[in-house]
Amino acid sequence: MIYRRFYFNKIIRDHLPQMIEQTGINVVGHGMNGDEYGQRLKAKLVEEVDEVCTAITPKDVSEEIGDVLEVLKALAQHHHLDFSQVIALAEQKTEKKGGFFNPLCIDYIEIPENHPMLDYYIQRPQSYPQQDPMQAPGGTDHPKDMAPE
Repeated sequence: MIYRRFYFNKIIRDHLPQMIEQTGINVVGHGMNGDEYGQRLKAKLVEEVDEVCTAITPKDVSEEIGDVLEVLKALAQHHHLDFSQVIALAEQKTEKKGGFFNPLCIDYIEIPENHPMLDYYIQRPQSYPQQDPMQAPGGTDHPKDMAPE
């Protein structure tokens, strides 16, 4: 018999190897050490979040969010965290800073050169790309006073 090989090269749910083998398909895999397991969980999280973003129906979105939740539980366990404590911390953060339930988006911020938070944003260029510093016309230092290019 001829077999065709398809590469997965990713972490899967615990019962899937047996479920696949019960259909007559050979499954080849390996156990992972802590570092590999942690990295593959993170890659799986990215995969599942992408699937949430591309899901169309409410049922599909619900299933994909459930998959994200399962990966988050595994990540918490991998890092020796109690998931209920993670949820409690998330709820505290929501209480303090709010959630993501209002349709708000910050387009950009304008921060003075002497502001104590300036270094925070400068040190995170992937999250907060910086436009070159501008000098506003007429001698003011506030970019809102500048005419659009």
